[in-house]
Amino acid sequence: MRLLIGLEEFDGGVKTFVVIDDFEMTKPSKDVQRKISTMFRFISSHRNVSVMLSYQSFFDCLSIARKCATQFLLYKPNSRMELHTVSNRCGIDSKDMRYIFKHIRNGPYDNLMVDLSVNSPARLRKNIYEVLESDSED
Repeated sequence: MRLLIGLEEFDGGVKTFVVIDDFEMTKPSKDVQRKISTMFRFISSHRNVSVMLSYQSFFDCLSIARKCATQFLLYKPNSRMELHTVSNRCGIDSKDMRYIFKHIRNGPYDNLMVDLSVNSPARLRKNIYEVLESDSED
């Protein structure tokens, strides 16, 4: 993977949104690993940068990205085991997630957004905008 812009370009003066879409990371070099880690751990939190990482599979996504993420946009996983692992990482009971994917998120392109950010207005949402639960119910 080659970064098109150097990390030093993100000085924090301008709010920036970076999209990384489905790139191959099976054997990244040490330099690429360092840059990705810096992007998710430092640049995103100290330089006014929001990072979106898009993958077809939750498990192909870089572990550093999963650990640092505050929002997840999920489509129905292929297996119960995968669904259980994803629900665990997102802090949702697997039975609740199964119910959501079976009864609420029931269209072929529907998704579940899990928002773990501080002071989130809605932790669970269907298709980004439709609130599934209220934080006041916790």
